[in-house]
Amino acid sequence: MTNAPSSRPRVLLVDDHIALLESTGRYLAPAFDVVARAAGGREALELARRLHPDLVVLDVAMPELDGFQTLEQLRRESPHSRVVFLTMHHDDDFVSAAINAGAHGYVLKSHIARDLISAIDHALAGRLFVPSLTSLSSVSGGRHAVQFHVGPAELLDHLTELVVATL
Repeated sequence: MTNAPSSRPRVLLVDDHIALLESTGRYLAPAFDVVARAAGGREALELARRLHPDLVVLDVAMPELDGFQTLEQLRRESPHSRVVFLTMHHDDDFVSAAINAGAHGYVLKSHIARDLISAIDHALAGRLFVPSLTSLSSVSGGRHAVQFHVGPAELLDHLTELVVATL
């Protein structure tokens, strides 16, 4: 009997925080084929060229190439791959910049357990996933304030959810 290729979507994870990278990989593994993990943008580009993932989960703040620089090169070199940003940056300018740069989703690290799988599913279906936006006016050039209310207690609750979900 031959091994058939996986019909599950192929996902590449990119984050310079190794513990988060590993726990996110374990969290996504039941639903997706996590083909690789990269600790930075240059490594992610090499892996994307070789592995042709369906989707890249990408951090914004990384050394060498940041998430936006990595996305720009991914758009040129691997245009079929969708991108979902996974970040701590909750400023509306980051959300707008990510979507305008070609990302299909934007998820806060504090909301991994709540939003990441849904964001990936939306992106793979060609839909935009930006929670907490009630309109896309900021993406289309208008002004829209995005407010995320994440205090230390809420962040701890969400990180606990992620840890529990991966165990």
